[in-house]
Amino acid sequence: MSKSAYIEASRCKFPVSYTEAAEHLRVDSSDDRDYIEALISAATQYIEGVTGRATTSTTYTLVSPSWEAILDADTGGSWIPLNRFPLISVSSVEYIAEDETEPTTMDSGDYTALILTQPGGVKLPDTLPDINPDRPDAIRITFTAGYDNAYDLPPLMRHAIKLLVAQWYENRVPVAGVLLHKIPYTLSDIINNQRAKGFFV
Repeated sequence: MSKSAYIEASRCKFPVSYTEAAEHLRVDSSDDRDYIEALISAATQYIEGVTGRATTSTTYTLVSPSWEAILDADTGGSWIPLNRFPLISVSSVEYIAEDETEPTTMDSGDYTALILTQPGGVKLPDTLPDINPDRPDAIRITFTAGYDNAYDLPPLMRHAIKLLVAQWYENRVPVAGVLLHKIPYTLSDIINNQRAKGFFV
């Protein structure tokens, strides 16, 4: 059976600039600029994935084959958590009704976006429309999450991205020839500290 998925539609910028990353790496030459910028992008994606936090204002679409796949079973109601934090706004809730092929947009007055909870989410009507069971994309919720200003991001998150960029920059293959020891209170500890409640065990 198809599962729900988050699709990133657009991103304003990255929370760590090339200049900041180069300073952290103590790199003076611009020869590796493209490579370092690619590492910033990859590190940002990784840190967001394991913490549940969107680092900068980003638009996502939650796509699901059914209401049941995304409703919060613990609440027993019609609450859908949007697992990217902090939630800024919900643009639309669309569904493909049973026996239909084109999406219907739910009236914005029929649902409530809760942006102050962690995670934020959407409170839907108690009675939900039947949807097309043959469409893995039967439900689409488009929303924006993240921080408008990169400097509003918790400093620990920005530092975690720099640490991961440095780790990948210095170790370009997935194996090492010597036994290394983890330094306490660094990357994995920061990630665990910054996980949004309820995200990604």
